[in-house]
Amino acid sequence: GHAFIKTAINAGARAIVCEILPDELVDGVTYITVKNSGQALGTLASNFYDNPSRKLKLVGVTGTNGKTTTTWMIRSILEAARGACGLLGTIECSDGIGRAPSTLTTPESRSLAQFLAATHSHGVRYATLEMSSHALDQQRTVGTQLDVAVITNLTRDHFDYHQTFENYRAAKASILSHLK
Repeated sequence: GHAFIKTAINAGARAIVCEILPDELVDGVTYITVKNSGQALGTLASNFYDNPSRKLKLVGVTGTNGKTTTTWMIRSILEAARGACGLLGTIECSDGIGRAPSTLTTPESRSLAQFLAATHSHGVRYATLEMSSHALDQQRTVGTQLDVAVITNLTRDHFDYHQTFENYRAAKASILSHLK
């Protein structure tokens, strides 16, 4: 994102959150330096949308295989027992009222917080969320607090991204840091 700071300012941004200050600072723009932009975005997004994951009963699911099936089964159970249930995952995004096709298994943190806020605003009390290893590693889930974390399984996969099994396992295990 740092490569797009000038573009953002030209488009009207008046505050920039960055890990490294740009060489040329623009008058009238506030620069906030942070250690990790991904973490900062997750925290800012969650706060901007009034911490919606705190207001929902939220189940996060990760694993090499079975995330989609597990989230759909959990949603089905919750809908039968408790009423409307949101779902965000590989196939669709449902705020408990409307449904739309998904573009990512787990979106970036701003979209995630916005989805959870919309779900809560519809009076929906429960939601289930697929949390991919990429999203966990890329800090896209920062600010999201879970009531339940599920790890379906862990097999040797996604080494093109994670490089080692240890890195992959660590990414998956980080779901536990999201528990309330």
